[in-house]
Amino acid sequence: MAGAAFDEVQQLSEEQIAVIRKGWSENATVDELVVCANSLHALGRYDDALLEFSKSVQKGYSPHRVIGALADCLVHLHEPQHLLGVIVGLTADMARSNKERYNITLALAEQMWKTGNGEHAAAIARRLAEYKGVPRDYRTRLDALLKSIKSSKTLRTPIPDPDSQTSVARSPSGSIFERIRKALSSFTASR
Repeated sequence: MAGAAFDEVQQLSEEQIAVIRKGWSENATVDELVVCANSLHALGRYDDALLEFSKSVQKGYSPHRVIGALADCLVHLHEPQHLLGVIVGLTADMARSNKERYNITLALAEQMWKTGNGEHAAAIARRLAEYKGVPRDYRTRLDALLKSIKSSKTLRTPIPDPDSQTSVARSPSGSIFERIRKALSSFTASR
């Protein structure tokens, strides 16, 4: 019976959510937004919770204080391959500087890794590793995360070694003789 009552409590209609939001309106304090977001998160309303967390961060609440709940909402709502695009939009609303956006994104990946969401963490880490000019302290954190992810045997899509990617990209396919033959044939064809 207690389980049935719990299920009924978790089911909030869209109208009830709208009433809750209208009650907060523009006068909600940052702490009230965070309490509301945490409550929505606990009820499994991840999309609504994400919106409230975003509002609280926009009003000055530290995203790092709610990084665990943010990461959990994102994992529940999005597949790994779609995650970075969503995070780019989310962090654009939360932070003004590229450095802080990168920091939040990296913290989300670290949190996802800690909570056993390796595919999500790896998807973010792969993309973060592509950025140029990453501050040294973030690079150290990213390298540590990448090392942990690379050593994992549970990922469906392993992270390729950056050194092997560049050496493959540099060496064209085929032997040296085939490349010379192709070059000569294209040269003689142009005459």
